[in-house]
Amino acid sequence: VDHCLEGGVSLLTGLVRPDFRDVVLEMGWRGRALGPVRSVGGMALGAFAVEIDDETPALLAATGIYTAGLAPRALVAA
Repeated sequence: VDHCLEGGVSLLTGLVRPDFRDVVLEMGWRGRALGPVRSVGGMALGAFAVEIDDETPALLAATGIYTAGLAPRALVAA
């Protein structure tokens, strides 16, 4: 989250198994499913998008998955 905010990233998208998509969307992100689950190469996958803005750290902290300043800056840049 910090890296995205510093780099001007305001939207992340992903393609994952449906059960993990549900987990991601329940983490506190302002997010949404991008259509129904589809079969890709014989595997069920679901796309999602999450928005990132100045409120995102607090939203994620409220669910316990974010702690400000947890990753040292040198590791984030690597």
